[in-house]
Amino acid sequence: MHTNNYQCTSPSGSFNLIIGEYHEPNNGRELFGVKLMLEECDVTEQYFGNWPFVPIHLDQYQALSPDEQWMYIPKEDGHFVIHLPSLQKVDLPSLPFAAINFMGNYFEEKMLIVKSRAGDLRIDLTLEGY
Repeated sequence: MHTNNYQCTSPSGSFNLIIGEYHEPNNGRELFGVKLMLEECDVTEQYFGNWPFVPIHLDQYQALSPDEQWMYIPKEDGHFVIHLPSLQKVDLPSLPFAAINFMGNYFEEKMLIVKSRAGDLRIDLTLEGY
């Protein structure tokens, strides 16, 4: 079982992405259930809706951008970032079959790079609206 939790601080408090139990909703689709806490408040449903799952391959997952403005969440069905100063969720371009394709991510300058078996996504976090 993956035991890491990921913590990021925002002006509104500390976010904690808690990695929970292993799930395999169908053959070969391996996921971890998660809970997202803002201080003592469970905000999982607010950010994840009714599908609080991430891929199990988190060895190369980087939650926090170097400027501490963004938290990346590799949600299995619709990954997103949270703009930490405003707590705004920003949905990202589709990552098909994230459970098997997600390989990790990293931040470079103002870019989020998501590594995927289907090809890397480069997301400019300075674009208007982000």
